Amino acid sequence: MVAAAAAVLVTVLPEDAPPPAAAPPFDARSADLCALLIPPALAEFGEVVPEPDRGEFSQCGLLVRTPSGASVDVTAELEPLSITGAPGEDRPGGFQLTRFAGEETGCERHLLPATHEYTVAISVTRRDGVGGPVEFCAIADVATDGALAVLASGRLPRRSVAPDPASLAWQNACSLLAEAAPGRDPVELDHGVGDWSCAHDSPIGPDTVQIRFTRDAPPSAGQKLVFGGRETWLEASTADPDSCVARIGYRTYPGPLGQPVAELIEVLADGVADDGACSVVVGTAQPLAYALAD
Repeated sequence: MVAAAAAVLVTVLPEDAPPPAAAPPFDARSADLCALLIPPALAEFGEVVPEPDRGEFSQCGLLVRTPSGASVDVTAELEPLSITGAPGEDRPGGFQLTRFAGEETGCERHLLPATHEYTVAISVTRRDGVGGPVEFCAIADVATDGALAVLASGRLPRRSVAPDPASLAWQNACSLLAEAAPGRDPVELDHGVGDWSCAHDSPIGPDTVQIRFTRDAPPSAGQKLVFGGRETWLEASTADPDSCVARIGYRTYPGPLGQPVAELIEVLADGVADDGACSVVVGTAQPLAYALAD
């Protein structure tokens, strides 16, 4: 009787049934990194303050204020696929977990999906030098466990609401860099995740020029310049005379707690000898700002 029933079942199955729907292609701009951070899970380490509008566009973070008075940043960030060589641990959802040894200033974990399209980096770092000891790796492990629970389906969660149409999130960093520095070969441009950053290494020297999209409090440090009607703050590195950064204001909007949040285009130069880094930065930031004004 069982065999007969099975035979009937086989005969009624459609022979031309369509294959299962393919998973949608990976799109960094639609990924919800904030969904990977679970504030209640981290409450054992101190007061938890979500900060969804801080840092690079490829990340989401929160602040943990520990009982010892330390301020600790916990971030989930999308990074390009990284081959670390470190052994990974298989986890639900097809993710591989790589643990890195803790350091005095922080601890990091990497989550690599089975599709090998990207890396999710869970980072824990001290924001400043204030406060007592911090269990960086303990915090990283709890944050990673929370992210893995969300990722058990095998895919990154998607944003329920798209970025504001006026947001810098819709711009392409490499397109801006190519327009601002037309002498740089587009083939040599290194596209970051979501096209929110772009770098170019000089083929004839050690210098690197990079632009990246970030969010922070409106800047005030450094030398104020105005290009194309946009405030730009230029700041040379005090630790490295071969480095310099300019922050171009793109737009300002009220953050989740009512505080002003600035979307910024950071232009960085590194490895430029003879104190020429700031000249390279200004030479890139000025046409870039004017291009935004067009």
